[in-house]
Amino acid sequence: CVCGVCACVVLCLCACILSFPEIHKMQPSDAPFAYRPGQDPFPEGMLLGMMDHRGKVRLSLKLDENAMVIATNERTQKYPLHAIQGVTSQPIMGHEEYHILCIQLGASDRSNYYIYWFPAQYVSALKALIP
Repeated sequence: CVCGVCACVVLCLCACILSFPEIHKMQPSDAPFAYRPGQDPFPEGMLLGMMDHRGKVRLSLKLDENAMVIATNERTQKYPLHAIQGVTSQPIMGHEEYHILCIQLGASDRSNYYIYWFPAQYVSALKALIP
């Protein structure tokens, strides 16, 4: 990977997302506490302080409804967990306690939804919940 956002890994998420300077400019002041390596259970309620390409994002899991909720200032979408095709992530270079999270919401790569500044300690828990 030549952009400097990520270390060399099999799946280079930076190939189809914002550039390194753009990601660092958008670091939210209210980003959730993060550390690495962590394997905490996904928190109850909304996880706040993350970003997508447009602005602030909130993420929550409704396990009683078997759904993931992604909320922005413009809209709130609920996705059934069984409809999510996959979740991948990659640490943000220089801020390895945070990840770029890629949620594949449909069959093609065009349905990928990217969340920036996702706390590393919740990545494993989120991946384990997706069938």
